[in-house]
Amino acid sequence: ILIDQVNPVKSIIATSETGTSDASVPISNNTIDIPVTIGEIVTFQLAVDIPEGTSDDVIMTDVLVPGIDFVSGSALVYTSSAAAMNFADFGAAPPNSAPGAAITEVAAPATAGTIAYDGGTRTVTIHLGDITNNDSDADAETVIVTFQVLVLDGDDVTGALGDLNGNGIIDTGDIWTNEFAVSVAGNPPVTSNQVDVIIVEPELSLIKTRTDAGLVNAGGTVAFEITLRHTINSSSDAFNIVITDTLPLADMSLVGVTGGTCAGVTPVDNGGSIDFTVPTLALADMNCTVQYT
Repeated sequence: ILIDQVNPVKSIIATSETGTSDASVPISNNTIDIPVTIGEIVTFQLAVDIPEGTSDDVIMTDVLVPGIDFVSGSALVYTSSAAAMNFADFGAAPPNSAPGAAITEVAAPATAGTIAYDGGTRTVTIHLGDITNNDSDADAETVIVTFQVLVLDGDDVTGALGDLNGNGIIDTGDIWTNEFAVSVAGNPPVTSNQVDVIIVEPELSLIKTRTDAGLVNAGGTVAFEITLRHTINSSSDAFNIVITDTLPLADMSLVGVTGGTCAGVTPVDNGGSIDFTVPTLALADMNCTVQYT
């Protein structure tokens, strides 16, 4: 086999959050930066051409950048070949259409017919084993592997809060680049194109005001309004927002939420402080309010 015939191509074929989705997905060949945010799931596609005949020990390796993590159980494989390819190390030949068949996941290192993720080196290894392409025509036959990764919060990466990939750039607006390599029969690996994601994150501000006036006697109520707002630097929708209002007096307590434009607010009186959970604030909405006494 000629190793340079495998033509590895990496693509981003899906992202999970509609608030950051881009009309250009799926995308490959580094033509655009795909916006993603913390907690988002990104689906990578790895494709290699398999020349006619037998290719021994076909191994894909993908070193993930810090800030994204492999989603266990997400790997699938299929082919583009009308005639079934023979995968000597699989129980059954993968189908020739998406979404594909699950790949057996094992602890690193991967063995033929399996996938493994080494969290220490951040390496996904897909060991496809020996593949025989029985087709005989001018078209290329391709093996396609897909798997998912999770965009991490800075708190999940020790010592890297705000700069998950360690390049000295704060994550918001930073571009993270990823690629993979494929080797056949122990030959030097061939590297794919790069695909990029750009990190978008919400940045919020709060303003609290009193909405009534005058002195309040014991047992009386005081009315407040909190305005939750995206700042000029905010670049994505915000989810599961928790606003904490520390009360100035120990004997003050929440009477209830009386209005406002934030939808689905859940208040919790902790005795001395109140937590207001706001399910979402879309970037397009810019701001919303919580009114309470």
